[in-house]
Amino acid sequence: MKPPPRGRRRGLWLLWGILAGALPNPAFALTLNPNGVTPSIFSPNGDGVNDVVYFSLDNPTLANVAGKVLDCSGGDVADLAPAGAFAPTPDSLMWDGRDREGRIVRSGPYVFQIQAEGQVIGGVVVVVR
Repeated sequence: MKPPPRGRRRGLWLLWGILAGALPNPAFALTLNPNGVTPSIFSPNGDGVNDVVYFSLDNPTLANVAGKVLDCSGGDVADLAPAGAFAPTPDSLMWDGRDREGRIVRSGPYVFQIQAEGQVIGGVVVVVR
């Protein structure tokens, strides 16, 4: 592959690469904000303390965001839901520690994946009952 051109032609080359989907768009960078995952260890037991986990996102292009929770074996557990009016950021997601059938999940680690514009952010939260 040939190196990118210099000067003005380089800017046009980068723009073409972004529009063609060959290069990542530097303006789009979905990230967890500094608060990230709060709390990373939570207890969905209904006592009103740490019953849900929030995923605080920085989403500069306001892309559609979706997320899911998996167990350690990769099994699909639940979808992340929009966090609502009291969320740390407008695009925050949340999980209440329940599976798709509405049952509180077992204690242990769970993997989260958040996707937008082909970008994926992942990590681990821990449920303690």
